[in-house]
Order: sequence, then C-alpha cells, then structure tokens
Amino acid sequence: MNKILELKNINEILTVVKALNSKNSLIMLKKAVNEYLDLINLASKIKKPDKLLHHFARKLEKAGLIESKYIPGIRGVRKAIKAKYSKIIINLEELEE
Repeated sequence: MNKILELKNINEILTVVKALNSKNSLIMLKKAVNEYLDLINLASKIKKPDKLLHHFARKLEKAGLIESKYIPGIRGVRKAIKAKYSKIIINLEELEE
C-alpha cells in the first residue's frame, strides 16, 4: 500500500498526534499497513494485553487511521484492523488554523 495522509488542519493534526502518542499505537499501525490483523493474535506477538490493543485501536479508528472488521474466531468473533495509510505527512507550509 502506498496511500498518503497529508495533514494541513490544526485540529486534524492534533487528533492524529493524540492517537499516535504511544509506542503501542505506532507498532500496531506499522504491523497493519498491508493486511488485516486480528488484535488477539497481534497482542500475543508483541506481548501486550489484548484489552490494551483494543483501547489503542479505538483511538486509531477515531482518528481515521485504521479500518476494522470482525472476523470469525474460535469462540465468537475477533476484531481485525488495517491501516488506511502507509505515510502521514504534516504540511506546515500550508497549515490551516
């Protein structure tokens, strides 16, 4: 994927920066660039609690950085995420207040 998000609006920039303010959010986003990832499997791979990843997934989704879907699991369904963008640019030259 080579989709770019260019941010020029202060409120959009602040929303995205708040969603990316942790190492866990950045790791999740990086790993989900090319494919949907099941949050429970991702949690076991990066050795973090799945509830924590669900928390960060909500923040990333609210900021418009990921899309999610539910996939069949062993018991019920599981949430899977995929990044919408592979690059995020903050354009200070064209910043809109």
